[in-house]
Amino acid sequence: MNTFLLVAALGLLGASLPLATGLWKLRPVVRILRSDPTSIETAVNGTGTVELEGTAGVAESTVNAPFTGTACLAYECTVERRTGSGSNSNWTTEVERTAVVPFVLESDESIVVDPDGADRSLSIDEEGTVDGGETPPEPILTVLREDDCPDARSRRRRVRERRLEPGESIHVFGDVERRSTPETSAASYNAVVCEGDAPTFVLTDGDERSALVRQAVMPVTLILMGLFSIVSILVFLAVYA
Repeated sequence: MNTFLLVAALGLLGASLPLATGLWKLRPVVRILRSDPTSIETAVNGTGTVELEGTAGVAESTVNAPFTGTACLAYECTVERRTGSGSNSNWTTEVERTAVVPFVLESDESIVVDPDGADRSLSIDEEGTVDGGETPPEPILTVLREDDCPDARSRRRRVRERRLEPGESIHVFGDVERRSTPETSAASYNAVVCEGDAPTFVLTDGDERSALVRQAVMPVTLILMGLFSIVSILVFLAVYA
């Protein structure tokens, strides 16, 4: 019986880990819920934590996404390789590339955003698969070679590209700091939205609702998994203990 209870206690401890992790990761969602979007005009003349919505624009320059060559303000690209076989197969990340540049957030006014260090949540703009035995398109092949990946034709691969492009709607939750900005259309302002001292720095394409939904998916899933495991163990104890 003691061994049985010990195993059950260890099971409860293990089940509490995803619950605790989910609650911890839910903090950004709570902070955004407690906040209301601020006008950029107010943010430009203040400091501290702000929540802003607007349209992304070019500050100084753009970066080109590796797979499509699209000029953008931020990108996240991944190449995943299919490993294993049958029911034991899964996707393993083989290449992961990201890049960001400072950009201008425009609405009633304009303010510079330095996205370095932000928890970015961008929609998938391009997605495709390359079957094993096929030669990937040249941009994908170039990325694989640059990262010294195995034979590009050996396995099935899945590629994804997420981008923040000029003109797209964007939601930002971060810290406003007073500092000089680059020589851009926003150079008249010395306020920058950045990681700073804010407890949360989140950048999402879309509006506040999009930010809340995307930030909540993983923690809520972990919380439900933890609760389900704990309840299952308690029911098992009540029946068989």
